Amino acid sequence: MNTPLILLSVFTLFFSSPLQDDYSYKIQVGTPVYLSNFVHPEFGCNWLGVAGQVFNEAGLPENGMIVEISGNLEGVSILRYAVSGNSPTFGVAGYEAEIFDHVVASQNAVFIRLLDMVGRQLSERIPFPTYANCSQNLILINLNELIYRYRFYLPLVKKN
Repeated sequence: MNTPLILLSVFTLFFSSPLQDDYSYKIQVGTPVYLSNFVHPEFGCNWLGVAGQVFNEAGLPENGMIVEISGNLEGVSILRYAVSGNSPTFGVAGYEAEIFDHVVASQNAVFIRLLDMVGRQLSERIPFPTYANCSQNLILINLNELIYRYRFYLPLVKKN
């Protein structure tokens, strides 16, 4: 009796853009990192900000991306924008944005999001904490583009 032999073949597909509701940029592992503001030390505790870099899927600096910082601190609405590449102190694709005029502690009150130059959302709106500590008033957050990998298992039927 001839029985068909069924083999499973694995195909891995790579996508440089996200599918469905996923976004292609995520916060880099190991960030945020909290430091004393070494860029504007003259402000001391009267400054709270976020800075970092944006990297593409190859790990290379990505200039011209819009970093949006939004939220609410002490009843004050926050909406700030920075462009990657405009703050070389933090690297080739560096960005920097002042969030508030003094240090303040918060949880799930301030968010970062990445947009392209036409306003298309490239990352989800990601919360990050802030601290009422002068040695943690510069928040470093890097954003990385991911390559999406999907595996499809397709049956291959071979007749004996």
